[in-house]
Amino acid sequence: MKLFSAEQIRSWDAYTIEHEPIASVELMNRAAGVFVDWLMQHYSDTGRPVWIFAGTGNNGGDGVAAARLLHYRFYPAKVFVCDFGGKHSADFDAQIAAMPPRDAVQLHTLKSPAELPEVPANALLVDALFGSGLTRPLEGAWAQAVDWLNSLPNEKVAIDLPSGLFADKHTPGPCVRADRTFSFETPKRAFFFPENADRVGEWAFGSIGLHPEFSEQNESNFHYLTQPEACLLIKKRPRFSHKGTYGHALLLNGRFGSMGAAVLAAEACLRAGAGLLTAHVPRCGYEILQTRVPEAPVQRR
Repeated sequence: MKLFSAEQIRSWDAYTIEHEPIASVELMNRAAGVFVDWLMQHYSDTGRPVWIFAGTGNNGGDGVAAARLLHYRFYPAKVFVCDFGGKHSADFDAQIAAMPPRDAVQLHTLKSPAELPEVPANALLVDALFGSGLTRPLEGAWAQAVDWLNSLPNEKVAIDLPSGLFADKHTPGPCVRADRTFSFETPKRAFFFPENADRVGEWAFGSIGLHPEFSEQNESNFHYLTQPEACLLIKKRPRFSHKGTYGHALLLNGRFGSMGAAVLAAEACLRAGAGLLTAHVPRCGYEILQTRVPEAPVQRR
């Protein structure tokens, strides 16, 4: 699986909108549906409050759409729109217009961090403030909101990307520290940076049906090996083949006090598919290898 940059992913969205074709707001609805399906698998208690904190861009639109879908599936969803800057994306406004009546889904608009609510201890918090379009560190009211979210003991789930996290590079500013993150279509490169482990939490991803031609026609220097792709690398072995059919490997390794590495290397060699393995080890490692990897002939030196 190719891992694209944030800019490439935006181009992928645009390519899908043009070539499927599909309206951008409908693609947003599709993404929200995939997120909600994942959320329901992990949080099946329909009595647990789900409080969504949304920005006013497209990530916020994802959150508002998710709230609507959660309502239709009998979750007590509530939305807090953090409208600190006054700028809205068109698709965000379209999602607000599509919301059920306010007596069905509570929708609150916050103009400053001072208006952030008191949160019930059992509420699941969904972060939909900012997505992969963020280009600079959060500051001011947005940084205060993120720090406030991080101060809460509640479990937190991020839509696509924890707010404040850059998708492709080191993040110097404040960032939501999510317990789980659900990414659209593919994982983000930032998920693989060690410094982001406690920001992203446990992550997952799901396809939202972006056009496959874009991935086929564009290259990336970063790849993520999925289980289905790994299975394609395993070649079917003929019924009457034997160990001599698959090569003879020779390992020269090990020393007194460090035979563990020799054992691990021998096991890995056989696990990787070598038909026959000979381990050439110090005399002190003979019994260790014969005991742990009895299928490998051992030569002592």
